[in-house]
Amino acid sequence: MAQHDVKVDSMAKVVTALGVVLLLIVVGYMAKSLMNTIERGSTKGEVATAPAAPAAPPAAEAPAAAAPAAAAPAAAAATGDAAAGAAKYTTCAACHGANGEGSGAFPKLAGLSASDVEGKLKKYRAGEQLGPMTSMMAPNAASLSDADIANLAAHIASFGGAAAAPAAAPAPAAAAPAAVATGDVAAGKTKFAACASCHGMNGEGQGMFPKVAGQSAADLAAKLKKYRAGETVGPNSAMMAPNAAALSDGDIADLSAYLASL
Repeated sequence: MAQHDVKVDSMAKVVTALGVVLLLIVVGYMAKSLMNTIERGSTKGEVATAPAAPAAPPAAEAPAAAAPAAAAPAAAAATGDAAAGAAKYTTCAACHGANGEGSGAFPKLAGLSASDVEGKLKKYRAGEQLGPMTSMMAPNAASLSDADIANLAAHIASFGGAAAAPAAAPAPAAAAPAAVATGDVAAGKTKFAACASCHGMNGEGQGMFPKVAGQSAADLAAKLKKYRAGETVGPNSAMMAPNAAALSDGDIADLSAYLASL
């Protein structure tokens, strides 16, 4: 038998080659499109998130600008009549000293500003707890009007800060004792005005201060002389000793006679 060669159509070869080229072009185009899509997606993500970071700080800083405005108010101190305050202060001097120098358990007032004194007195009057002296100060401040407080504050402020010098006042304690058998009730009543702020107007006592009305004149005189000598008579010795230090035997006899008469 005769052998036949297989003939490949040249047109088929051309079509096949073109098909392969087109397929490669399509695949390449798709790959390029995919890469572009990925690149655009990553670029958009960066652009969208980038502005968010700087936007937050301005909002946090805004309240800081408003803070200084709160510091605007300034307290205006009330003014009082120092002369009227001096008259009112006579009952305070028994404990705090004639020039606010303080004595014993009673604090120094000299050097305080009028606004400080006024603020404390109003708190004592309202019954607020300011410290260990509240139980003593509250009853004394209870009857003070705003005007009384302003006047007292003006007078106390006039002491200034150098009022410590009068602390030498207790020197009269060295006076030679003189025996006095009886006292003058009227003179004792006048002298008792300085004691009334603690012991009550009629010696009835208040708070930690004991009743002194109705005691025997001899007992009262003996106690006052012990206080004057600096002896410890009881829990109030630290407060009584400075007040008794300036009393003469005649003062003690008068006070004792008056209190015994109540």
